[in-house]
Amino acid sequence: MDPDRWRRVEQLYHSALRAEPGKRSALLDQLCPDSDSDSGQRELREEVESLLGYNNEAQSFMETPAFEVAAQQMSRRQMGPETDLEAGTIVSHFRVTGRLGAGGMGVVYQADDLKLGRKVALKFLPDLLARDTAALDRFRREARAASALNHPNICTVYEIDEHQGQPFIAMELLEGQPLNHLISGKRLPIERVLAIGDDVADALAAAHARGIIHRDIKPANIFATRDGRAKVLDFGLAKQLAPAEGALTTTEMSSPAAATTPGVTLGTYSYMSPEQALGKELDARTDLFSFGTTLYESATGVQPFRGKAAAEIYDAILHRDPTPPLQLNPEVPPKLQEIIEKCLEKDPNMRYQSASEIRTDLRRLKRHSDSGRGPATLETEVGPGPNAKPDSKLEPKPNRAVRATALALVLLLVLGFAWWLRHSFNARAADRAAAVAAPEIHSLAVLPLKNLSGDPGQEYFADGTTLELINTLTKISKLRVISWTSVRGYKNTTKTSPEIAKELNVDGIIDGSVERSGDRVKVTAQLIDGPRDHDLWAGSYNRDLRDVLSLQEEVAGAIAREVGVALTPQDRTRLSSARAVDPEAYQFYLRGQSFLEQWTPAAVLLSRQSFNKAIAIDPHYAQAYAGLADTYLLGDRATEDPRVNIPLAREAANKALALDDMVSDAHVA
Repeated sequence: MDPDRWRRVEQLYHSALRAEPGKRSALLDQLCPDSDSDSGQRELREEVESLLGYNNEAQSFMETPAFEVAAQQMSRRQMGPETDLEAGTIVSHFRVTGRLGAGGMGVVYQADDLKLGRKVALKFLPDLLARDTAALDRFRREARAASALNHPNICTVYEIDEHQGQPFIAMELLEGQPLNHLISGKRLPIERVLAIGDDVADALAAAHARGIIHRDIKPANIFATRDGRAKVLDFGLAKQLAPAEGALTTTEMSSPAAATTPGVTLGTYSYMSPEQALGKELDARTDLFSFGTTLYESATGVQPFRGKAAAEIYDAILHRDPTPPLQLNPEVPPKLQEIIEKCLEKDPNMRYQSASEIRTDLRRLKRHSDSGRGPATLETEVGPGPNAKPDSKLEPKPNRAVRATALALVLLLVLGFAWWLRHSFNARAADRAAAVAAPEIHSLAVLPLKNLSGDPGQEYFADGTTLELINTLTKISKLRVISWTSVRGYKNTTKTSPEIAKELNVDGIIDGSVERSGDRVKVTAQLIDGPRDHDLWAGSYNRDLRDVLSLQEEVAGAIAREVGVALTPQDRTRLSSARAVDPEAYQFYLRGQSFLEQWTPAAVLLSRQSFNKAIAIDPHYAQAYAGLADTYLLGDRATEDPRVNIPLAREAANKALALDDMVSDAHVA
């Protein structure tokens, strides 16, 4: 389209948009008079009316200015394709090896990372949109949204840069196929549905913990990799939740791309939540509804809300319940149907309230599906029915007395068997209930807490928090706690709880996560009966970073109560000795511990510097003095004199004990 004509379309569109909807047609009659001799005027009017149609849908449902959306589509349709990059082209430190495809908001190429020796995907804006300020802003916001999320089930964004004025995102290259291609009208095996659901729920939990909602969860935005993992793609519609804690309002992080245009967006419409379809303000629960539609389609092969036009789909989303999945696929477990239906509640308050809840229910179902069998059936041989006639030639009719005696004997046998069966069942049920309700747990392993901050640079914080929780649990005299040295090898393990319990010879396992956001820290812990793989307890604690030590002691006390360990007066004293710690000092302390774990001369020196910084900030920080003592004991014998280091180690350890005689590391030193 000629640029002057495009400007004319834009002027007419905005003029009509300012008019009342009922008066727009008359206004266009004046601005674009119909003439048999001027087909250009008719085409001009059609283009403006098309834009107004985009506006009705986009403004109501996807919060996108219609002109931006339609402009992208019409540009691609009428102004020609994007400029291709040939194989071998050098883009920054990447070498293009081929084109993978194109979408509404970008063209994607495969490339080799010449610095790190890995294959990547490069996503470019189309030529025309690269000159569109609004589209460019959306592109950058998508990159920022995705790069803030570092999670194994979210496609990793490496960097954003420009090549000859064209912005691009370098991201993880995935091998496999999108979930919508995998489904393609057929239902997936239930085991695959549960595995994919677990991965997506985990990804959403991480994104929501960072305050980011996706707003476009659907099979096309979920990628099934060749190694069996599912990854969430395309945060182009992502929104950042408002900073106020618990607020439901959102501030836009990125506007929708071409996925909101007619003919392309029916799939997206089909996965909207009711509140999204109504144009209401959204929170994380909108993703949970869309996730439910994805689970439904994966298990049944069809979408839960269908129609020939967008209006039919909206009506179904807002007013109709989908066909129960069990009616479409008899292999769907009743519990999975329950999970899906809870995701698809019209009222967000009746829906799951967090992705982590869905993840927990899916994992329980998966565990039971993997290890359990259906209830046993008692097979009995049934004789002829009441209307059957006995063969008088083969069985003579017994007399009344014999018949009564036989009936009495049969009745006694049945009653006796029923009593025995009930007594045996109740006894076994009581034994099982007692075993589950009161497990014998005298030993624990705390697995490395997962880092949910979205920042790989915070791994030290997660590891340090794990170590501190272990140290806190060791204050409980009747509980044997496995050392950090023995459990750190289980970071990101795929082993089951029974396998870990057997290898470490423990009764219980603590699994959980830690997330630091500014000066707030959130720790989530789950207690598992290791040998039986039963979930016994779960808790979440959100505190100011200054109170992180008391948080750990609160978690330890809760675990002690759950495993039935009676705390001695000395245990209670130890578990109530925490004081507030300066957040900056605490971070330097954790960094020091992280360096100390590396056991190299250079790392020991860095560790010593970190502990000294912690002490400079907080001179009464006993744990930092204990760590400092360790650095002197581990000093490089080739460059440091033990005759100097040993007295310094002793001095630091004594200082730690003078401040807090409960610090076990100081006693060890």
